[in-house]
Amino acid sequence: MDVALTIGALWIAFAATHILLSSVRLRPRLVGALGDRGFLGLYSLIALATFVPMVWLYFGHKHAGPHLWYLGSLPGVRWAVYLGMGVAFALVVAGNARPSPASLTAGRPEAEGVLRVTRHPLFMGVGLFGLLHLLVVSVNAAELAFFGGFPLFTLIGCHHQDLRKLAS
Repeated sequence: MDVALTIGALWIAFAATHILLSSVRLRPRLVGALGDRGFLGLYSLIALATFVPMVWLYFGHKHAGPHLWYLGSLPGVRWAVYLGMGVAFALVVAGNARPSPASLTAGRPEAEGVLRVTRHPLFMGVGLFGLLHLLVVSVNAAELAFFGGFPLFTLIGCHHQDLRKLAS
């Protein structure tokens, strides 16, 4: 099977298991049966079971497929990406450092700091990470599938999280 298609299939599995396990119907039943820690353990194990093979496959087949583009040599692109990666890193840290008002498990604090910009700083940081990589790597089908999956997962994840919040 083509590497890019396999990476895409693993992204779909990763997203589907995240959405299914955190759905408003299944999550409460699993937490009731396994407890909070048991649920988080199962959730993490399944996430690792899909994400690690995807990363392993990508790193084993970098630059597989036809060359699509390379923008890293354009003036200013690298420095813009470095700056953007700093923002992405800050968003990921901010998303883990403070409970989000969009969270269903934590108390819902008032939005302050980066949470005034986005309810989903972790997702936004991860999505930005993927988009920025598409600007500076020599993009082939494998890179497009791998790094392009991050912003797509971000859009799907944010939408799912907002739907869960509305339902609760």
